[in-house]
Amino acid sequence: MKWRLAIAFLSFTFAVLLVQDLPLVSYFSGVEEDRIVTTLERDSFILAARAQDALTEGSNQLGQLQDDLDRYQVATGTRIVVTDGTGTVIADTQIPADNGVSMSQHPGVIGALKGTVTTGKVQQGTDGTELLYVAIPVTHGDVVFGSVLNTYPVAMITRSVNQRLGIIATVAGLSLAVAALIAVLLARSITRSIEVLEGTTVDFAMGDLSVRADTRQGDPEIQSLAGSFNAMADQLSRLIEQQRAFAG
Repeated sequence: MKWRLAIAFLSFTFAVLLVQDLPLVSYFSGVEEDRIVTTLERDSFILAARAQDALTEGSNQLGQLQDDLDRYQVATGTRIVVTDGTGTVIADTQIPADNGVSMSQHPGVIGALKGTVTTGKVQQGTDGTELLYVAIPVTHGDVVFGSVLNTYPVAMITRSVNQRLGIIATVAGLSLAVAALIAVLLARSITRSIEVLEGTTVDFAMGDLSVRADTRQGDPEIQSLAGSFNAMADQLSRLIEQQRAFAG
């Protein structure tokens, strides 16, 4: 009985942890992705303001723009591509750079050159690496001069989410271990009172009519059961004494 009670309590605790923690998987994934998109958008607007000089003033500013992009790439681990109004790359943090390559078919660049902020995911490279992208138009007034494409590996988002989930799993495991200890102690405290009462009934059945259960130990239900046993024992003792007196 002790182990059945412990397993029941532990199963209930496990079910509660499961119902509580499973939704966190999708929640943390969505929150982390939204955070990355917001960060990329903010940084891309800053880079777009710097790219505007390079696109409007010509090659004189390209060197400074490339230096700014490289410093940002080192700090964040993202890849930044700046294109002109035709979608041709004029600055790229990738090594080797794709300068002069047309990216006019990239969905982010297509949207940015139309004057809209575009976000989404694409697969790139022979290994099918999935990238999260944010594309910002580079404008001066109402004229779109080019775009800034900022990409971030989805695998890094997954890694960050997994790290958080690992912490949650560790906490859940510790909670389950504590619950198991509490379940065993609780089950033992309940069954100990029942075992003592069982021992008293065995002694009474073996002929020791003087034994009585302790009505001060255990839960109220156990105490009530002990009281009922004592009342029965008193009644049986009186009947046996009367029978002995009659026989005498």
